[in-house]
Amino acid sequence: MAIEPNTHIYLVNTINSQVVINVPSMSFYRLWEKKGARKAIKFDILEQIIYDPSVEYLLKQGILYIEDMAVKKALFLEPEDAEEPVNIILLTEKEQERLLKEAGMKEFREKVATLTSEQQESLVHYAINNEIIDLAKSDFLKAITNRDIVKAIQLNREESKEE
Repeated sequence: MAIEPNTHIYLVNTINSQVVINVPSMSFYRLWEKKGARKAIKFDILEQIIYDPSVEYLLKQGILYIEDMAVKKALFLEPEDAEEPVNIILLTEKEQERLLKEAGMKEFREKVATLTSEQQESLVHYAINNEIIDLAKSDFLKAITNRDIVKAIQLNREESKEE
């Protein structure tokens, strides 16, 4: 399915930080101020700027997320035969909570293995911010992200006591 060049494609910021695309060679600049911010880019422009390594990274890691599966396939971010996302899986807060609190270790390992490194980091941040401690899951995430959830929660608590 061909996508019209002037079609507006919405990219959503999935991280708790500002995200910027700046491609000076194309005089293109766009800022996503916060998590959940949605900005439109014309498909023909997106098709060109994705060749910039920083833009490609933002999209392949799921930092900026494209919801339209047809667009992801057209940009080769997902396989042509995929019905739902395979390469870039975005977890909602409810899914993150369920994984960290309710999922068994086998399911947890399998699901985390399908996530990009940025999405794994997002899961760690969610666990820290919501003080979710499951030692086995924390150890597993520490091994792959090098982030110690239990220690981070302890440090946050100590810091809040000092204030």
